[in-house]
Amino acid sequence: GSSGSSGNDNRPVFKEGQVEVHIPENAPVGTSVIQLHATDADIGSNAEIRYIFGAQVAPATKRLFALNNTTGLITVQRSLDREETAIHKVTVLASDGSSTPARATVTINVTDVN
Repeated sequence: GSSGSSGNDNRPVFKEGQVEVHIPENAPVGTSVIQLHATDADIGSNAEIRYIFGAQVAPATKRLFALNNTTGLITVQRSLDREETAIHKVTVLASDGSSTPARATVTINVTDVN
């Protein structure tokens, strides 16, 4: 019996599984919310990690925040309205193409600006 290794044995791991950030509601479009970073012990093409929103992320949240598929950077995509939604829960998956993606939960608190 040989253990036929596919060469992609290590699934990605987020440095932080749960993150909380605060961003003012007047933050201009393009403002960086958070830089997520997942690492993968594999090398070469198997280590190419893609970041995607989790299935449970609300469509309204996806409209407000943009996720860079290759860098894991979340930025403000539209002007925020604290009266509308003060807290956004964002699930981000990091996939290297293997079966189980890494998962990170980001809580974005939109803060009042006086």
